[in-house]
Amino acid sequence: MTSSPSSSPSSSFVPQIRASLRRLTSASSSAATKIDAVESMLNLRGPVHRASDETPEEEENERGEENIDNSPIPWAIDIVRANAVLPLLRIIQSVPRNVETFEPIEDDGQVNDETLKLADSALILLAELANVGQILLEGVGFEVIRDEETGSCAYVNVESGMRTNELPRLAMDTDEDWPLDVVCECVSLLAPSGVDEKRGEVLWQVKVVDFKLGEEDRQEEDLAVVDVALEEEEGGTEEDIRARDVARALIRGSWRGSNGKVEGEVNPEEVLGCALDAWKDAMFASAVHLARERKLTSQSSSASSTSSSLSTTVLIFGLRDGSLPAFLARRYPSSELECVVVENDKRVVEFAEKHFKFSSKRSGVEVKMLLPMNEYSSDAETRDFKCD
Repeated sequence: MTSSPSSSPSSSFVPQIRASLRRLTSASSSAATKIDAVESMLNLRGPVHRASDETPEEEENERGEENIDNSPIPWAIDIVRANAVLPLLRIIQSVPRNVETFEPIEDDGQVNDETLKLADSALILLAELANVGQILLEGVGFEVIRDEETGSCAYVNVESGMRTNELPRLAMDTDEDWPLDVVCECVSLLAPSGVDEKRGEVLWQVKVVDFKLGEEDRQEEDLAVVDVALEEEEGGTEEDIRARDVARALIRGSWRGSNGKVEGEVNPEEVLGCALDAWKDAMFASAVHLARERKLTSQSSSASSTSSSLSTTVLIFGLRDGSLPAFLARRYPSSELECVVVENDKRVVEFAEKHFKFSSKRSGVEVKMLLPMNEYSSDAETRDFKCD
């Protein structure tokens, strides 16, 4: 069995890539500055010798002759570790495209020459990552093919001939080697996987809804919202394939691929709080219900029980997508249960309200911002409350 390469080389390019991302994602940057930022990240890879008249076979032979000294793998790993994949993908997806030809719709009104040039630059960079991903997959014995029905990628084991639609995992140590899996997933990120009939748009396997680069001086983490296309059921019709549902996820920190850790995940077509998708949220809601039942049972025999004494206060650390407090608020009137949510990042609240239909003004839910100690004033509001 072929062993997967390690992702442990020194990440010497990460600071430079993060500086380029700062220019790329800044609202004050001009289009020319953003294009230069993308090209700066691409240039870190080193020279790419690819003549315009080369055949695919010649390119493959040239790629196979690369030695360890000029291997693009360490560069690709640094791009992933710097969390550059999602902002680059968002730029590519910002250009409206024809659902049949995938060509940019230039008369859309949103597209100009600079916008197209920026999207093309991002596309070239992610295409280089995809090339590296294909090299890695071939190195462990997998050939990448395109599924004719769904348009998504499939992977064939060269030795056994067995085919799978699930991306082969290269990472042996998920804490250390996870960038390898993200590099490999770039092979499928650039290819549309169908048409979103509900929105009349190209359906991406991973669509970047929003991205915010964290401010290092504030020790902020990156925040992102992505829509991941769900796998269609076996035996589904062509119409089912063209109208696949998506799962909307909130990501805090580095994006570790479609199967990586998320802060929260919901169906964007559903009302927030009508269901809980995360098992830990379901366990917490069950614990709240049991606690209330015990409280009601213990106080039902007391003649002095009042409506205020029967009220329950729940303290939640971290708002995430807002589904847990919304779920509890939908099931208990505010006179019976109050959710106090403590959050230390106002961007999370903004994302929850903008992308997950959360309302911080909802009855029975109170969001309290936890500020760094040096930002509290001497007359800051304090509040003591008992949590059940």
